[in-house]
Amino acid sequence: MVLTGDVLAQYCLWRSSRDKKVGGEWDAFVASLRPGSGLAERLDAFRFSGEPPQAKTCGQEKIPGPSAFPRELLKTALR
Repeated sequence: MVLTGDVLAQYCLWRSSRDKKVGGEWDAFVASLRPGSGLAERLDAFRFSGEPPQAKTCGQEKIPGPSAFPRELLKTALR
């Protein structure tokens, strides 16, 4: 996967601001990714340890978990 421009800058800022535990979980996950079918589904399924499997809701609005932002950034490269 290749990120460029603003998306790459956002990703780098996000990743550099993570602590060792979260950063390590994310790095291990990204290292396990391989091109091919099912990649988007693997991104959608990823959650940090202790993160609930589904986004929480406040009334009608979904509140994204901590893994939502980096997952969406990587999914932009799949489009």
